[in-house]
Amino acid sequence: MVAKYGPNNGFGWHVGEIVGVQLLTVPVTQQFRSTLELVSILIGGLALIFAIAYFALTAAMEASVAGPLEKLARAADDGSRSSVTTPELPSAGAREIRVLADAIQRLRVSLVKALSQLGDKR
Repeated sequence: MVAKYGPNNGFGWHVGEIVGVQLLTVPVTQQFRSTLELVSILIGGLALIFAIAYFALTAAMEASVAGPLEKLARAADDGSRSSVTTPELPSAGAREIRVLADAIQRLRVSLVKALSQLGDKR
């Protein structure tokens, strides 16, 4: 284009002249397609990894925290209603839950002893 029209003044264009457009196309669809395939594989792989991690963490939290806490809450609720049967406290789960279960068991034993001493004094 420079050789044909010259390097100055818009390649030799003058006011009032008809100007045409020349388009140059480069076929890059194959390169874009392979790039899009790579990106989709990467996104799919990351989504799969995050989904697996989410379900694994959810299952682990349910087994070690939520499940034992639910059993502990149920046992504490049953114990507060002074039922005849003594509910079983969970012995599994996170360390803090086991410590809390042991503390509730000690409180239950202390309460039974205190109530029996009150019964003996009457």
